[in-house]
Amino acid sequence: MKHARLVAVAIAALVLVGGIAAYFLLYEGAVAVYVKDAPGQWEHVWVTFSGVSIHQSGQNASWNVSSTERTVDLATLTNTSTLLGKISLSPGHYQQIRLSVVKVTAQQTGSSTILTVTVPPDNGTMKIAGQFTISSGQTTSVTIDISLAASLHDVNGTWTFTPVVGVTSS
Repeated sequence: MKHARLVAVAIAALVLVGGIAAYFLLYEGAVAVYVKDAPGQWEHVWVTFSGVSIHQSGQNASWNVSSTERTVDLATLTNTSTLLGKISLSPGHYQQIRLSVVKVTAQQTGSSTILTVTVPPDNGTMKIAGQFTISSGQTTSVTIDISLAASLHDVNGTWTFTPVVGVTSS
């Protein structure tokens, strides 16, 4: 009889531990944020992103943040995209992504000069409105097309980067 109780307790403990592990492994979903660009006049445009923030619908001040800094050459991403960051999130409906840009350098096609591009302090954060849903145990991919043709401007000999988002898809 004692042996049967011990086996029952061991089985109950395994079920409990397995249930807790399954909850944490399967309950959360994830979002993978990719960036790309259309072809243009630029050989290279290196954009350094300092983070990705994602806002869940109905949560006033709640932002999920990935603060991994990553530099991407957007001009080389004309027919493909690259992963900017992946964040684990609770299942639910999300409504906005923010990308923070801290540095931009560029090289025009046919030139060997590397240009330092100014990122205005009020325009360094791209706010991308878009609706997507995170499901438990799955990864949702969101691709953001940044229009370099509309984002880079020569203002009296000084290049500035004011990010303009083309198409966003999930």
